[in-house]
Amino acid sequence: MNGYKFEGNDKEIRFKLQQLSRREMGLKLLHDIRIDVAICKFEGWDYKEYLYYLKNIIDSFLKER
Repeated sequence: MNGYKFEGNDKEIRFKLQQLSRREMGLKLLHDIRIDVAICKFEGWDYKEYLYYLKNIIDSFLKER
């Protein structure tokens, strides 16, 4: 099995790893958004279309509760 395995019940380590994972994903998403916005502005397209698409996905998760 590849990857990391933490023995015991150390919630703090698992929580910190989850925070790191979220931050890294957020940075990847921000990079993707910046590239998309630049391309859309260059081509003269509406750059907000992708942002609204992502917002709808996030909103659908928030409405589930």
